[in-house]
Amino acid sequence: MILESFRIDNLFSYFGNCEFDLRPPEDGRNVLLIWGRNGYGKTSFLNSLKLLLTGVSDELRASVHTGGLLKRDHYLLGMGDEWIGIFNRQARAANETEFGVSLVWREDAGTVTVERRWQIEKGGVHEFLRITPSFGEPLEDANGVREGEARAFIEERLPEAVLLFSSMTPNVCSNWPKPTGKDSFDNSSNCWIWPISTSSTTT
Repeated sequence: MILESFRIDNLFSYFGNCEFDLRPPEDGRNVLLIWGRNGYGKTSFLNSLKLLLTGVSDELRASVHTGGLLKRDHYLLGMGDEWIGIFNRQARAANETEFGVSLVWREDAGTVTVERRWQIEKGGVHEFLRITPSFGEPLEDANGVREGEARAFIEERLPEAVLLFSSMTPNVCSNWPKPTGKDSFDNSSNCWIWPISTSSTTT
C-alpha cells in the first residue's frame, strides 16, 4: 500500500479544501516528515486522519477538555456559544454546510479513495463513509455505522491495532534527541515522521 494524497475540507484549523501530496519521491524513500511551528495544523492533520479511518470515536470525543464525553453533534458542531466543534470556524461563518476528509492510496489491485463527509441538515448532521476502489463497486456506510461494508474494507487493510501510531502527537518528538547545528529545529517547532508506504500486499 502506498499513500498518494490526503485532503481536508473545513476541518479543525483547515479552512477550504487543503490537499497534501503524499506520493514518495522517485528515489524510493518511503518516509514523510511533517514539520511546522506550534499552532500550524500538525495535530489537526493527525486528528483528521483519525476521523477518516475510525470515525467519531470515544477517544476523539474525550480529547476535548469539557469534563465529560461530548455528544457526537457537539463534537462535530460545537455547543452553544462555546466553540469546541471540529467544523472550521471560518467555514461556519461563511455559511458552509459540508466538511470532510479523504485519502487516496495505491495497492496491488489498483487505487482506493476513502472519503468521510458530514452534511449539516435540519435536525442534525448527516455522515457518510464512502470507499471507491478502481477495481470494484463503491461501498458506503451512513451515519457513523461501525459494522458496515465500507468500515470492514478499511479494517481489512488497516486494522485499528495497526492504527495505534495515530495516537502519537507531535509533542512526542519533543522527547526525541534533536540534531544540532544548522540542521536543527528551533524550540517553537515540532515534527513527526510517518511511513507513507508499506509492503505491496494488503495483508
